Amino acid sequence: IRFDGHLACEIFIYVDDGRATGHSRDLCWDAVCRFASVCCKHGVQSAERKRTFPSLTPGPWAGTVLHTDNGEVVATVTTKKWQKTKAKVAMLVELVRRADMEVEE
Repeated sequence: IRFDGHLACEIFIYVDDGRATGHSRDLCWDAVCRFASVCCKHGVQSAERKRTFPSLTPGPWAGTVLHTDNGEVVATVTTKKWQKTKAKVAMLVELVRRADMEVEE
């Protein structure tokens, strides 16, 4: 918690991508710039063209869509990710079915 009572900014990292959370757009932007600076210092390039401004309803990140409206955090997955997951589950079901058939023979 900051001296003014607000939460400090935080960077959430997924593989090579980072998203900032904080109580104001300006502080989030400053946090992202600082994060990019530290990454560059360690040899990881930052592309400013890929940066987006903070939002209560951002787009998907790693296939997940998060919303922080009305004092709660809600997570959903994109249709593309859901279809991909269902296909993988169907493949696993088929593999188990085939293995069961081989055991019965």
